[in-house]
Parts: sequence; structure tokens; C-alpha cells
Amino acid sequence: MVADQPRVFICHGGQEVLGPFTTLDLQASARLKQLTRDTLACEEGTAEWVKLGVIRPDIFRSRAAPPNDRQQALMRYLGHPHPETVSSKEGKQWLDEAESNPQYAHLLQQWKSDRFVLHPDLFQKAPPAAATDRQQALMRYLGHSSSHTLSSYEASDWLDQECDKEHNRERLDSWRKDRLRLHPDLFANEVREQQAAQQERHANRPALIRSFCNNEKQLYEESYPLKRLTHDHAKRAVAWLDANRPGWDADLWSGPYNDINEDVVSTHIFQALVASAPEAVKDKEWALEWNDNPENMPAQSPSPRNTQAKQKRGCPRILFWIAVILSLLLILGGLGRSVAAQSNSGASLTELATGDFSSPQQVPSQWLL
Repeated sequence: MVADQPRVFICHGGQEVLGPFTTLDLQASARLKQLTRDTLACEEGTAEWVKLGVIRPDIFRSRAAPPNDRQQALMRYLGHPHPETVSSKEGKQWLDEAESNPQYAHLLQQWKSDRFVLHPDLFQKAPPAAATDRQQALMRYLGHSSSHTLSSYEASDWLDQECDKEHNRERLDSWRKDRLRLHPDLFANEVREQQAAQQERHANRPALIRSFCNNEKQLYEESYPLKRLTHDHAKRAVAWLDANRPGWDADLWSGPYNDINEDVVSTHIFQALVASAPEAVKDKEWALEWNDNPENMPAQSPSPRNTQAKQKRGCPRILFWIAVILSLLLILGGLGRSVAAQSNSGASLTELATGDFSSPQQVPSQWLL
């Protein structure tokens, strides 16, 4: 082993004798090119001078890379005599053992501050990172006028405080949509995802409209002015709207889950079906009046659905049937009373049916009113 080998004297320049040196010392000097294989050396306890490469060939063999400068600085601070003579792997192993040794605990704690004084070139304190572009964009959106002067940590702290304020809640909700429009370069991935989602939704418009209208038909049954839609009906209606009302679907999806906006569909779809797929419309006039006549509405300004008006659309038929039923009940009730009265007075059913009574005494009293 290295520790068991005798120390060595070195003949420097052919005249001066230096030493004795340990094998570790020799390794360090050999690494620094201060010694060669032909340097004369003499082991302690002997008088024979031979070439250093003969008695210590190991010190000239190629070795793995030494520890980096920071590792060597720490190893010297902890007491290692020649950290440059060990490999990087050996240096890391030595440091791991030192960190687990309680006797080095105080030195390791002190090293955290001493390293900047002892080795300012190796442990130069880096300036704090500036606020990121995304942080600065949001800070400006919330009204901060000098976001570029803050560090990333300071910006994060400021944003945390502002996000907790009640008056910023609505502004932050708007930021989720506005950021893609204001800073498409900073949120390029989100912009691409949104565009892909929009393309998918754009292609699915006929299917969504068909599903919506058929569900409405099932809900309102006979009072709904449309027949059951096919995909072709919905596709033709969408094509008609794209050609005649560009931008009609700008607000077709709403809410946090991008649900279909029923107001937009019901505002535009009936007129589109009347124009492009009339065979799907059960009642043209009724369809055009379903939303208080969409023909009178701005092409790209859908108005909210009038719920009360929708509830009244079925009222005329309902009132009609109620009146018919009440009339039948009144007729049947009057006929029943007539039969009962005639049975008491002797009138026949024929007389009751024709109203021809043989004598005034047989005429029921209600017929005289």
C-alpha cells in the first residue's frame, strides 16, 4: 500500500538532494511535471540511487481526472493533504465519508460562509435572477410599472400578494384569455393547443348542433318547430351561416368547460335551417318566431333566449284543448240533467233528442230558459 512504502529522496539537478517525500508527495509533483521517470531517487534507508520510474512506477501511470476545484478546496479545508492526487471518484467518496463523520460537522457548517472569503473566484455569489418574462407580463397586466427591476423571488412574492386580493380576481380571470392574445410568443405552446382545440371544435359544429336540436325536440315534443335533424341538415345549416353570417360562432362555446352556448344556436340555427334545409322544418313561421324573429336581429349579435316567450308558445294549443274539454263536459252535464228530468215527466229519448214535445208539461224546465 502507499502508506507502507518508504519515503524517497530526490536528487535535484544532479547535485541538490531533497526530501524525503511520501508517495503522495511524489504523485503530486509528477502530476505537475516536476518529476520524470529518469529523475534520480533513493529510498530512505538505502544508499543506492536509481531512476524514480524504477522504484515508483505507479506515480507516472495515467489516472482518472482529479476532483474539480471546488471539491479540492473543500478537501483541503477539511484537512486532506493532497486532494489533487486522487481521482474525482475517490475525492467524492472521501467527501461523503467526511460529511457523515460528526467531527467534521462544525467545519462543514463554517465552510458555508468561509468559502466566499477563502475562494472568491470559485464561489462568487451570482446576482439574483431577474423576474421571468411571464412574471413581468402578468405584473404589468396587474398594474406594476417597474417589474423589470425585481428579482424572480421578489416578483413571485408580489404576485402571491396580489392574487390574494379580492379586487384582482376578475382581472386574473381575464388574464387567462388575454395573455394568449397579448403575448403569443411567451405562451406559444398554449396558443398552439388552443388553435388545435378550436379546429377540432370547428369540425364538430354540425354534430354538436344536431345533438342540441334533437335534445330540444325531445324536451318540447310537439311544440318544437323542427323535425329530427340529420347530420346533413346540420352541416348545411352551418355552411349557410358561415357564408351569410361570418363570425356567428364566435361565442358558440362558453363557460370554463367550453360547453355549447344554447343562446347562439337557437338564435341562428332556425333561420339557417329554413334557408338551407327546409325539409327539416316542421313549421316555417313558427321556426322564425321561435326567438322573437331572428331576421330582425343583428347578424353577429345573438340576444339572450326569452324563456317566458318559449313557455308561451305552447299556450294557444293547450288553451284550445282545455276549452274543448270544458265544452264537452258542459254538454254532457246538460244532457244528463235533461234525461233525469224527462224520466220524471215521461218524455222519451226521441223527444229529448229532437226537442219535439207533445205537451208543454213534458218540456224540461231548462229548455224553457
